Amino acid sequence: MGFSGWPAFHQSTVHSSPLLYDIDKDGVREIALATYNGEVLFFRVSGYIMSDKLEVPRRKVLKNWYVGLNPDPVDRSHPDVHDDQLIQEATIANSVS
Repeated sequence: MGFSGWPAFHQSTVHSSPLLYDIDKDGVREIALATYNGEVLFFRVSGYIMSDKLEVPRRKVLKNWYVGLNPDPVDRSHPDVHDDQLIQEATIANSVS
């Protein structure tokens, strides 16, 4: 069984994983994808994009919005996906506990 709509394409960048949500209340969850452009797009299981979408309104943000915030406690100097160092640290932590 093939899905003729996959892979599905859109005209934006995403910074999050898709989620499942029944936007049309038909009992079948669609795939929701939040884009960098402030849109939440919905795809049917077949991969076809739906006309239903949500739009998050743009907001004006000051250039230095981050000044005065506490430092980020997360080390972002290396990726946290497919990271051998994280796997080693988790293995050590599990073997100690």
